[in-house]
Amino acid sequence: MILDETAQKIKEDLPKFINGDYDKDLTPDQVQYAIKLSFFYNYVTTINGSVIFNYNGQTLKVTGLENIPSEFLHEQIFSTITNEDVFKESLKSFLREHKLNNLGI
Repeated sequence: MILDETAQKIKEDLPKFINGDYDKDLTPDQVQYAIKLSFFYNYVTTINGSVIFNYNGQTLKVTGLENIPSEFLHEQIFSTITNEDVFKESLKSFLREHKLNNLGI
């Protein structure tokens, strides 16, 4: 997935969002949304016209995107993937692992 400059920054700043570096600048809801968006950007790829989310072997594939107007495409893909239980559980697992790693466990 090709990201613009802002999306690339969000992708790269996942650890900063989790570690509270943006807590002074964003509301708690905005931080949670940024974490979800950054996690999405870090674990999604496009292959042969399909968008694939993959984290630790948990995979979601979104196809049939050619009929969606381009101005709605990103929102549709993000909404479809992030509303799935696989994504939600993967994000929980990632956050748990990140916390444990920071504690040295």
